[in-house]
Amino acid sequence: MSARNSYKIKALELFLKYETLTSNVNFLGINPNQYFCEIKTAGIELVEIRVKNKNNDGFHKERTLLKSKQNIIKAKEILAIWKRIKAI
Repeated sequence: MSARNSYKIKALELFLKYETLTSNVNFLGINPNQYFCEIKTAGIELVEIRVKNKNNDGFHKERTLLKSKQNIIKAKEILAIWKRIKAI
């Protein structure tokens, strides 16, 4: 099991706890931005909001899980699959 898959699983677990993740915040020592695309590619919908950076004129995206019943079920199903793969 690669660290990449562990981080992807952790990001999805945090989304299921309705936490907001941003691309500019370190997440377990890595930038979570690279995992958002994999989560979305799996069919899980994220709400993305552009937010102005506090320290410069740029922007970043804050992401949370779309809180529809169908999306939450899908996220839990994908998480279970990823965890099974991790155990192999």
